[in-house]
Amino acid sequence: MIEVEIKLKADHNSVRKQLKKLNADFIKNEVNNDIYFQHPNRDFIAEDRTLRIRSTNTETIMTYKGPKLNKESKSRKEINIKIDNYDNILDVLDELDFKKSGSVYKQREYWRINNIIITLDNIEKIGEYVEFESEIEDESELDNEVSKLKALIRNLELDPDKQIRDSYQWLIENYKINS
Repeated sequence: MIEVEIKLKADHNSVRKQLKKLNADFIKNEVNNDIYFQHPNRDFIAEDRTLRIRSTNTETIMTYKGPKLNKESKSRKEINIKIDNYDNILDVLDELDFKKSGSVYKQREYWRINNIIITLDNIEKIGEYVEFESEIEDESELDNEVSKLKALIRNLELDPDKQIRDSYQWLIENYKINS
């Protein structure tokens, strides 16, 4: 599966008003606690890859994200695995010499318009962001899907050209350096 994603810094109240005007469906609120891992013999950051464990209100998911597929979005191959035992997966990663490389705590509000999920993310330490996500099976569909996301972003009176391609983990680390 390929996750097609565009992320922007945006005021949630303004976005929420626009979502309601477009009759978006509110899905749920959720708390995410993400822990990122570094491979013992590879530099995931240099390779633009991610390995993360996400704990939510209801589940734990391990996610691998491959390198970005284009410069128009944060789209990348994504593989998710539901984890039944959080402590055991941490033990396995530790036994394999994976090291924790950072964490991100966020409060998330999910909305949907057609096949596009919009999340209003309040990220501890760095503020409010909005992500627009959809999924495709084939990379040949990528340009068309990115165009759909950008059209929705414009309909919400936001500028898709102001997207942020950096991860929340990187933004938090950069914030620490600059504050």
